[in-house]
Amino acid sequence: MSFALVVGLVAQATLTSKVVVVIVPVAVTDDAGRTVTGLTRDRFHIFDEGREQPITTFGFGDSPVTLGLVLDGSPSMRLKLASVTEAIDGYARSAHPKDELFLVHFNERVTRATFAAGPFTHNPEDLRAAASAVRLSGTTALWDAAGEALEYLSRGTLPRKALIIVSDGGDNASRHTFNQVLSRARALGALVYTVGLSAEPQDRQSNRELGRLATDSGATSYLPRTPDEVGAALSAIGRDIRQQYVLGFTPAGSPASSAIRQLRVTVDAPSRRKVIVRSRSSYSLADAREQ
Repeated sequence: MSFALVVGLVAQATLTSKVVVVIVPVAVTDDAGRTVTGLTRDRFHIFDEGREQPITTFGFGDSPVTLGLVLDGSPSMRLKLASVTEAIDGYARSAHPKDELFLVHFNERVTRATFAAGPFTHNPEDLRAAASAVRLSGTTALWDAAGEALEYLSRGTLPRKALIIVSDGGDNASRHTFNQVLSRARALGALVYTVGLSAEPQDRQSNRELGRLATDSGATSYLPRTPDEVGAALSAIGRDIRQQYVLGFTPAGSPASSAIRQLRVTVDAPSRRKVIVRSRSSYSLADAREQ
């Protein structure tokens, strides 16, 4: 079944019979990091609070996403911004033509780029222009920017949602905390990829927190040694987004509940192969109702 048909069925079920569906992107790789393709629905198992649930929708491969880029605009990015802008341009040019893209940049303030076409863009040139227009100043409100980007991400019309956060410093200006951002990411169910560009000792905590945010969401975290390696990191993120299985299930319980529920996905590997399974680890029923 194609992913487009899966999305259509989810939307139809939601509109006609108020069926709640939780969308769960799942990456399956071998021990060399290569995507394991050709897996069928019956090889996957979803556990909601420890109880296995029937998989109601299933798809694999390239499909559009709502995706936001969160870009550090503090002065410490001065020698890195040109390389990062080129990397963003390369990523945007390889994106799905129906992706809903947006960009948020920040110092002590958070600014969302505006596009002539509306709140989101499909045009890679728009994203490059927005990144190129960033002027570096101020301090670093990393968690404010992540929180605002997650809120904006929730307005996207596509069932799959992702953020890419690129920053080189520790937060020193936010009103929001890391734990608040982590809770919002869990509720939304977005993949949150992170790229940490600082090797300074004072930024180790932020790098750890960025790594935890990525892992908890089912995404990955990167720590490039040089700005020139950001392009490779964004290319890897693009491949990861495009080479995932997308599962859906109808959770038990009241859709009005906002409690965070624990998720686990396992895979019966073919021919006893060792595989690595990566997916979101939680969701909330309140968010699932909006899928």
